Amino acid sequence: MREKGKLPNNFSNTLPAGHSDLAIELFKDPYKFDFFQLSEEAKERDLENALVDHISRFLVEMGKGFAYIGRQQHFEHEGKDYYIDLLLYHLKLHCYVVLELKVGEFKSEYTGKMNFYLSLIDDRCKTGEDKPSIGIILCRDKSDVTVEYALRDVRKPIGVAGYEVNFTKAIPEYLKGDLPTIEDLEQELQKEVEVHKKPIDEKIDALRNFVTSLGKTEMQPVEHEDIKDNLFTYTLVDLKNKLDNILGEVKAMFLDSWIVPMCNGNIYKEMSDYDILAEFTIESENNIIGSIGLCAAFNGFKFGGANAFVSNHRLSFSFDNFRYWVGPDNPRKEIWVEKRYDETWSDTEIAALADRWADWIINDIREDVERTK
Repeated sequence: MREKGKLPNNFSNTLPAGHSDLAIELFKDPYKFDFFQLSEEAKERDLENALVDHISRFLVEMGKGFAYIGRQQHFEHEGKDYYIDLLLYHLKLHCYVVLELKVGEFKSEYTGKMNFYLSLIDDRCKTGEDKPSIGIILCRDKSDVTVEYALRDVRKPIGVAGYEVNFTKAIPEYLKGDLPTIEDLEQELQKEVEVHKKPIDEKIDALRNFVTSLGKTEMQPVEHEDIKDNLFTYTLVDLKNKLDNILGEVKAMFLDSWIVPMCNGNIYKEMSDYDILAEFTIESENNIIGSIGLCAAFNGFKFGGANAFVSNHRLSFSFDNFRYWVGPDNPRKEIWVEKRYDETWSDTEIAALADRWADWIINDIREDVERTK
């Protein structure tokens, strides 16, 4: 197995010396995605869905400093649509990281597609403060010799890494009726255990069954750094992107509007995404994070001639020792979602939260507009 930081790449030929050394150190091969299972027949979208559903563990495996930007990032070029599997940002490298997922063996043509995607990102997303974007092709299998030839004359920085997943083979349909079910096996094993049980064993089993029935994993406190980072860099950023899409037409009705992150009541309006994430990292190291959230503001209703119109809406993630609550701050506080820190957010849950808050905002704006008549 390769050592960390030894994935096949062309970083030394495509990045400045100091930057390439850091990039080589930060990426590794292989990545261990053993926190979920896939069938042998899984496709790239199945792998992508699994990684996003387990985004916290995925970012931990990728290493420190990675921030999740989004999945299936859409770009239009000359009338054609292109979609990037996963887009990350690295705070230390100050660059976008494009991930392309492949469930099969590496093919040389993958580098051409990645080179094209990196050009799109550098042209459409990269600012003057960002370093060159890096592409990582994640393949189930690869030949390092083939990778070396494929990357030799490529101008964009690209690495190719393997990954390890718990693959399972599906049971053929014609055998399913002849095999014992999980419940059958459990009942037979339980009968064997009952014969040899002591009174204390029965109490331990009863306690174990009670704990299992709760359906909960070990709780972790808010001070756990990875939990705070994942809530801010994944959940909040994804929620903001979804809300921007939902409220696009609403924002166009105002002279000025924005949706920006908050941390401990501080609003970050004039900072780029990676600056906000860096500021949050500093805040979490120096202070106890009591809340994070988003602030949506709408100024100057175009159709009413009310330039002084101001409508602010805040959605907060308020932290306690082992739980946090999500809800709007104005005009009154409600609890919409309550979660433990060991519970992750699915894409469906974030979309539902975005829809609910958008509905809240639209109702509030309508009431505010009514008062301007």
